[in-house]
Amino acid sequence: ASAQSAGAGEALRDATQTMLATVAATYMNVLRDQELCGLYRANLSFTKEQLRLVQARHEFGDTTIADIGQARVRVADAAIKSAIAGTRLAESAAIYRQLTGADPVALFAPAPLDHIAPPTLEQATAVALRAHPAILAALHQADAAKSSVKVAQSEFFPKVGVTASVNRRFDALTAGDRQTSGTIIGQVSMPLFDGGLTASKVRQAKEVAGQRQLEADAARERARATVAARWSLFQAAKSQALAARYGADAAASAFGAVRLQYLAGQKTLSDLYDAEFDLLKAEAEAISAKSDRVTTSFALGEALGVLTLDAMPGESVHSSTRQPSRSYLALSKTGLPNLAGIRGSLGDCASNCADPLPLWPLRQARQAATAGTFEMRLRSAAH
Repeated sequence: ASAQSAGAGEALRDATQTMLATVAATYMNVLRDQELCGLYRANLSFTKEQLRLVQARHEFGDTTIADIGQARVRVADAAIKSAIAGTRLAESAAIYRQLTGADPVALFAPAPLDHIAPPTLEQATAVALRAHPAILAALHQADAAKSSVKVAQSEFFPKVGVTASVNRRFDALTAGDRQTSGTIIGQVSMPLFDGGLTASKVRQAKEVAGQRQLEADAARERARATVAARWSLFQAAKSQALAARYGADAAASAFGAVRLQYLAGQKTLSDLYDAEFDLLKAEAEAISAKSDRVTTSFALGEALGVLTLDAMPGESVHSSTRQPSRSYLALSKTGLPNLAGIRGSLGDCASNCADPLPLWPLRQARQAATAGTFEMRLRSAAH
């Protein structure tokens, strides 16, 4: 019974880790889609403004019908991307509401949980094999199955039972009418023939014990494979986030240079649109990489078996963490972890750790490009 209770506790801890990782991934999906939605809406506004300016310059003979058509294509493409981003944001918000029971309001970007990741893959594998709740639950189930074999084998042995009773009788109306009696009965039973029923129960218990041991071995192998895969994703996400940051900075610099060359007459409108498209793509990749950077750290923590509420910054969720020494009755009264506290802890990360990947100034670059286009229009009108 104790092994089964311990196994159930580990299974509960495993389910808690899975729920925490799922909520964290959904949280980051909402943040990512919010930023992407804002990015594509800004791009739509920019392309509409560019179309208006191209049409205005066409009146002075500075642009052609082809330039107007190209600007309209850009507006249509930006509108499609903005609509898709809005749909994805609505889907992410609905999943978030399903998991947490609250609307995604005032979310803050958390920092990745790098402090729970061991420095090497070998150490990460060792941590998972030693502490992952799925493995511990399987081992406890294997121990319970072994105990069941001994329970089944006990039916081969004699059974001894002792029953004792004491009775006292008295009559309140008759003096001295009191009687006390006691009995002790001993019983010994020995199985002589049961048609092979006990032997079949023992064989069944042994088969179940072997199955539980195989399940424990399979849990170890799954944990080993999962750690290797998520460790690789975690390392790749760090490199990808850094590369995306440099790529977005480079795209912003390139866009500024192309804008200046366009104002000087050295670049065409198509070149300006291509540079703007590269900047938009680079910023979208940087936003996604920033989200993956956090999500993969939570996924690695789940694979290691160390993704607990105590591993996250903030004190609002620590009170709901279960202690192993609590009884089953106390566990049944505590309920599930406070998901609102999980949301709060994710938000608390922003106050404790700086955002590793800030947003890049696409809006400022577009405003500068718009101002430069207005300047060219005024110079053309003067000529």
